[in-house]
Amino acid sequence: MKKKLFVITSVSVVSILILITSKINIADLSTFLSKTGTVEANVLIVEGWIPDYAIQAAAEEAKKDAYKAVVTTGIRSSDLEYLTVGMNGYLIFYPDLKVSENDNAGTHSIKIVAKSKMGGKYCAHFTMFVNDSSIVEFSADEISREYPIKWQGSLTEIDSVMIHFDNDMLDDYGDVNLYVKELIIDSTIVIPYEFHSAYDIGYLDGKDRIINDFRTVAELARNKLIRDGIDSSRIFAFPAYKKGFNRTLSSVFACKRGLNSLNFKITGVNVITLGIHSRRTWLAYKNMLDNSINVGVISVPEKAVDKEEEYGNEKIIKEVFNLFYYSILLLPFYFT
Repeated sequence: MKKKLFVITSVSVVSILILITSKINIADLSTFLSKTGTVEANVLIVEGWIPDYAIQAAAEEAKKDAYKAVVTTGIRSSDLEYLTVGMNGYLIFYPDLKVSENDNAGTHSIKIVAKSKMGGKYCAHFTMFVNDSSIVEFSADEISREYPIKWQGSLTEIDSVMIHFDNDMLDDYGDVNLYVKELIIDSTIVIPYEFHSAYDIGYLDGKDRIINDFRTVAELARNKLIRDGIDSSRIFAFPAYKKGFNRTLSSVFACKRGLNSLNFKITGVNVITLGIHSRRTWLAYKNMLDNSINVGVISVPEKAVDKEEEYGNEKIIKEVFNLFYYSILLLPFYFT
């Protein structure tokens, strides 16, 4: 009986929400969802899944003296199966091959598993190198493929395999990004990008480098903030290793546990997130943290390519439903 009642109630609520969203201007809904309001805070929380331009905005906010600590959050996401090479630069694999003394100087197969965000004119162009020697050029489309080259010599002579991504572009219709998963040698040696590579943005000089030693988006965001000039001693990654029932709330619970480990009194937090997700994020932290801690939120505006404008107002309406789900069903159940 309860289950039937819940279904009837849910259907009624959906009908009401559809009616509400049809009567309200979508721009007003977007403004409402993109809540921004800071408080006096000594901790800055950065949601790790936000794009690089939002991470850069977080870095600027983090440089303010008021923050004693910067915290990054996030889960072990399927998005991390591939490394996002989002700007022109060099992804360098260090295979560190442990081969037998009988390894001969024959012909070896070296493959990079990669794809592009989009196809057509948005295909990602890259060149592969072995030990700094250019081998061959490729253009990747949105289908994951193995891009092979042949290497003549002994595997013990390979110090690095490098991918140079060189046609980064962003416009109102798309974004050229390269996604790299792993290196495969002779079809038997598989080397994932995690813990075996580094990404030099721009020039191959080590000045703007991300070491890919992470397993969660929280740890990746920490690396990016260090790259953007934030002292590593001030940044703490509090990852959620399991998604659980909800990505945001899993991150919130992990962050709460992590905040309890900091060795100073937390008076307030500001949370940085993206666009229309901010009101839901603020609501979750407001309910999760102790009442003595003020909670603010900073909504970084979404760029056109992230707004998915080609799908009309679908994303905004979906967020309205998510906010209702949090406000009426989920948060009262978990925080009362």
